[in-house]
Amino acid sequence: MSEGVERYTVKQDRSLLRAHNIETAIFVLPFGVGCFCLLFSASTQSESGQTTCCQHAEPAAFWYWLFPLLTVNFAIGCWRDISRFRRFACPTCRAMLDVNPAGPGQPITFTCDACETIWDTGFKEPADFS
Repeated sequence: MSEGVERYTVKQDRSLLRAHNIETAIFVLPFGVGCFCLLFSASTQSESGQTTCCQHAEPAAFWYWLFPLLTVNFAIGCWRDISRFRRFACPTCRAMLDVNPAGPGQPITFTCDACETIWDTGFKEPADFS
């Protein structure tokens, strides 16, 4: 941070939390719906020639698609979380800001020198589990 930080105004930006919740829903809902569809669409033909669903179905198709879906979803989610908290656009002047260094459990903040504002994202650095 710059010298004279005490003159800076601390503000909280709630739009980042709202965007985080929307993006989480965008990634979680299709994954959940996809798992539900895969689980209940697995069907086999019984000896009598009738198609049965779920209770006698081979679960291999479900597990075959679950791991790739989970891996891709996890990778995209991690990438979005890392990129979201590295840079931040100031809501007032739209300048791109770099994250302020913070210790474990400390709030994630960004300082805009042009607006003399410290933006609190409402998120905290992960705790140190070592």
